Amino acid sequence: MTNYNIKRLGVCQVYPLIEKIISSFYLLFLVSCINKDNLNELKEKNINFIRATDLSSYPEIKRNNTVYYDYDGSSKDLISILKNNGVNTIRLRLWVNPVNEHSGFNEVKQFSEELKSKGLKIWLTLHYSDTWADPGQQKVPGLWENASFTEVADSVYEYTKKIVGQLKPDYIQIGN
Repeated sequence: MTNYNIKRLGVCQVYPLIEKIISSFYLLFLVSCINKDNLNELKEKNINFIRATDLSSYPEIKRNNTVYYDYDGSSKDLISILKNNGVNTIRLRLWVNPVNEHSGFNEVKQFSEELKSKGLKIWLTLHYSDTWADPGQQKVPGLWENASFTEVADSVYEYTKKIVGQLKPDYIQIGN
């Protein structure tokens, strides 16, 4: 397990830490709000809602052999716990060419295939950047940086076509 000393971390290192902390609290909040009786009632009425959580950091967290427990205190796989508690969709961010391959095409493809094999839907968030993108910061991916407008437009089209064709997401969100 990594120990973080916030006083020693630079700004670029703090954001991933904050993301992991917020994701963990969000995940706990989501699971704690699920009522099995309500879920069964919705299933009986054949009402399908998107019940999603963002697991973009999970492939990275999984490498630490983190142990998860269900309501009964039994050690179980996180994906099984989420699915057994009503989560039916997993949101994943996708970066064009990240420095460490985390949230890159290959990692997201492999993880989304695993999730689909467990009966979950995939909600992709396309950043069209090599790292975090939001309304205040949208950097063109390094591969497209010196390209003309037409070349960037063509690259975005081909990249999006590749995503839709190979990843086959159930939902696509543009940007964060």
